[in-house]
Amino acid sequence: MGVQGIILDAASKPITGQVTVKWQLDGYVDYFVTGEPVEGPGVFKFFIYPGPIYHGTKNSILQVIASESDPTPLSAPLTWRIPDCAQGNASFINITFRHR
Repeated sequence: MGVQGIILDAASKPITGQVTVKWQLDGYVDYFVTGEPVEGPGVFKFFIYPGPIYHGTKNSILQVIASESDPTPLSAPLTWRIPDCAQGNASFINITFRHR
């Protein structure tokens, strides 16, 4: 499963430094730290490989946080249901986050 989107700061300008994103997929949690965007300012793209929980419809929560050790939210959470991989596309694009 993959996601792609843009992270904006509070002034609606694309983030140019590192940002930590927490992706929770049912009981599975992974953290991603963005680097310098390769496709443009603020662009992020990453994939999650949740092993045995991959199959079946899942609840997904994506949120920008301070860091993996400090999970203070820096954005509102984005929540959606992901259908079983056999039922449709498991990649999502055009997600936009704004820092608070």
